[in-house]
Amino acid sequence: FIWSALGSPRSEIRWRADHSVRRLSEFGCKPEIDLLINWMNKDSVESFGSHNFPFYNFHSRLYLLIAFARISLDNPLILRQYSDIFKNHALGPFHHVIIQKFAADIALNIEKDFAGTFNPEILIKLNDINVSKLPPTKARYGEKFQSPWHERNEVDQTLNFLHGYDFDRYWRSEEHTSELQSLR
Repeated sequence: FIWSALGSPRSEIRWRADHSVRRLSEFGCKPEIDLLINWMNKDSVESFGSHNFPFYNFHSRLYLLIAFARISLDNPLILRQYSDIFKNHALGPFHHVIIQKFAADIALNIEKDFAGTFNPEILIKLNDINVSKLPPTKARYGEKFQSPWHERNEVDQTLNFLHGYDFDRYWRSEEHTSELQSLR
């Protein structure tokens, strides 16, 4: 049921399921954590789903990994035996940057408490998840860059798209600033 709720199209239900997973860890419910890992490996919802609605498997996997990332900070022992599963989600052929990031975080948190779980080559790869190999570039507002797509004339250069426009217009306005302050 929790696995199914983690894949709900409603974010409120996903977050409730996420908190349920954290509670399972806090209460030491290892068999239930083990079952959730098994569901993640199954990649299905079976009888906990509905034939009338799609099952959002990526949601389930992502939100379970979000819960596990938090759990790995407080209680990495409950997840330690699954370190290879987290490593494989971070480094494997399944490329979803957010899932990879949380899986790598879990693996690195396990390594932090249980040194030697991963060899040095794997640790380097885990630390490099979602880290750009390109050097940083400083740019000024309005500055234009020629990408390979520009050079091959694959970009419609008649479009007047300014990436920072929304930030100037909405994020820096006095009205928006007062809205943010009223929320605090």
